[in-house]
Amino acid sequence: DGGVTAKGRAARPRPLDVTVRDVAAGGPRERELQSMLVRVRNATATSSTNGTEFGITDVSGGAIVVTSYVANDIAPSPFPASTGQRFSSIVGHPYAHNAAQLAPARAADVVAP
Repeated sequence: DGGVTAKGRAARPRPLDVTVRDVAAGGPRERELQSMLVRVRNATATSSTNGTEFGITDVSGGAIVVTSYVANDIAPSPFPASTGQRFSSIVGHPYAHNAAQLAPARAADVVAP
């Protein structure tokens, strides 16, 4: 049949606090965190938004890409960034596609101070 039947509703789970290095390719928790809801705090943009993505780092020394693929995969990013811009938190789902990426679901998941 291929259909989906909703059996109930639940609140969105709280994100796990991680570092950029945890999620980065080859990072210590990269595989275990795939597709989980995570939060990176105190990140800095290493690049400006290019279409649907921009790079970030934090004090852990890791580097990943923040993509708007989940929030909006065909239009400009709903959370544009400029190189050097700081973010108090970014919540999203980590996954690997050509590079380690973090995919927020909505603009409210990307918080600048």
